[in-house]
Amino acid sequence: MMALSLSLEVSDHPVDGVSPHLHFMTIRKGQIALQTNEVSTTDKDGTETRRLKMPKVAENYSAFLEMVNAAGNEAGGAIA
Repeated sequence: MMALSLSLEVSDHPVDGVSPHLHFMTIRKGQIALQTNEVSTTDKDGTETRRLKMPKVAENYSAFLEMVNAAGNEAGGAIA
């Protein structure tokens, strides 16, 4: 519920430079869960009213460098 509330707040009040894509980590005794804030809502007639799909995120430094290079950018200042 908290993830959905934050997602809606960020998407309803956009700020330049702040991404609407969020990761949420829940830590409990014996369990760690990582979730995104992907959401899709529809009206009663089936019309999609809101959609937020999480972009691909690098899971390690090598994957990060590959994604940066594939986008035609440089990661010169990035530290592993």
